[in-house]
Amino acid sequence: TLKLKNDLRTLISYEPSWTQTIPDHQRAIWINNFKTIEEIRDILYLRCSIPSDAVSCQARILLLCDAARPGIILGAYTCYERPNDEWSCDLLFGKGLLAQENWTIPQKELHGMSALSNLKVILETSLDSWIKEFLSFGDSEIALSWIIYEKVKLTTFIRNRVINIRTKMGLDILHHVEGKNNPTDVGTRPEEITAESVKPGSVWLKGKPWMNMSMKKAKEIGVIKHVDEIKLTNDKKKTFKEGIIFDTFDDTGDAAVFGVAKIGKIDKMKVAVREVKAEYLFPPLKRSFKSLV
Repeated sequence: TLKLKNDLRTLISYEPSWTQTIPDHQRAIWINNFKTIEEIRDILYLRCSIPSDAVSCQARILLLCDAARPGIILGAYTCYERPNDEWSCDLLFGKGLLAQENWTIPQKELHGMSALSNLKVILETSLDSWIKEFLSFGDSEIALSWIIYEKVKLTTFIRNRVINIRTKMGLDILHHVEGKNNPTDVGTRPEEITAESVKPGSVWLKGKPWMNMSMKKAKEIGVIKHVDEIKLTNDKKKTFKEGIIFDTFDDTGDAAVFGVAKIGKIDKMKVAVREVKAEYLFPPLKRSFKSLV
């Protein structure tokens, strides 16, 4: 569905009228789309069956998300413990979201995590005692770092989503997973989506091999790690800093940080009176202009 949403948005950008013919360069794409819809119309899903040899009827829920240029994919997988430290794995819920085209990939990844935290609350309320535990995974180290770092001031876009994630999901269940081992990754590559992508037995429906293991074993083979273990490279640190507000305070008491002093003289007494009368939350002349705005 994310592929179809993305293709429709692209089509409308070329020809917004519903009464006009599809442009020639879009025609082949939509012929293939209709063929795919026809191929999958009779698929029957057996969702989340409990294995006959399940150790318990309480499931662990693996929440995953991924983002790319077209949009965001969410997936919730139900896993039941079986003998010999093995687990079943079946897709419980999937969702594709179009994202703002001017958002960066890390911003989309963070928004996906925020949507995933909302999904956790919905599943928690709906399934209640059927669930043993939740575990959440994303493959963006930058987005996960925004969530876990407490000593930085984040931009409004990022801060609002981080607060939502920390409130509804928390940090204990948050993990990083390698991109190649993220099953929701298949939905963010529209050019590679075919009928096979959603048929029974597909990665989208059954997950990756590590999802049939215990979390301890998955960590041992290096596929996943807890967010506390994330260490950013220098390039990723640069992207991480794009979500941070840098404040520059002037503690001398006699200089205007954002350059007003260069334009003309400032009557400090008038400024002091104005600050008291206006009841500013903070002195505007002692904070950087960018931060102030």
